[in-house]
Amino acid sequence: MHEITARQADGERVTARQIINKTMEMCFSDLYHFLLMFITFLFGFAVMSHVLFGPQLPQFQTLLEALMTGWMMMNGAGLSYMQLAYVNGQMAAVFFLVRSRR
Repeated sequence: MHEITARQADGERVTARQIINKTMEMCFSDLYHFLLMFITFLFGFAVMSHVLFGPQLPQFQTLLEALMTGWMMMNGAGLSYMQLAYVNGQMAAVFFLVRSRR
């Protein structure tokens, strides 16, 4: 197997694996904090949707289903606004607008 190598400023050869490892070491703190906030918001929206829409919509009846539906909605699939508005119009608008900001 051939390794991809590069030369540093001092002439030392480094492999692609060393470059990737160094990059991951440098960005680990930022990735950690991003994932912490991302999971916090995703879980918060899942709890909110479970409380607001869970009794009426089967996609939100359990917390796990609410998490999966929230993930799908974030990726462009899942429920439409009209399905949420049928259950609770005012909160559907708040939920959908805040959730759909891109």
